[in-house]
Amino acid sequence: MKWIHKLLLNIFKKGGHIPNKIAFIMDGNRWYAKEVLKAEKQAGHKHGLDWMIEAVEWCNLVGIKEVSVFALSNDNLKREKKEVETLMNLAKE
Repeated sequence: MKWIHKLLLNIFKKGGHIPNKIAFIMDGNRWYAKEVLKAEKQAGHKHGLDWMIEAVEWCNLVGIKEVSVFALSNDNLKREKKEVETLMNLAKE
């Protein structure tokens, strides 16, 4: 079971309320690509986007009305050209 499923089940079990707003900080995609996927950094960024889409869909399903995502900083733009292009293409997607 994914962490978000566990979190939501835990909230429901304890009778807690679902918040109106939630925020995500996307971090660790390059590490994830290297250590878990054994792939290039770009694969980690794509995986992170796929995860974020799923998380936003879950937020919508349970009634969270506002989602904020911190996905890119100025420091990210100082990375190698191929990685920056990947990030920009994913942002467009």
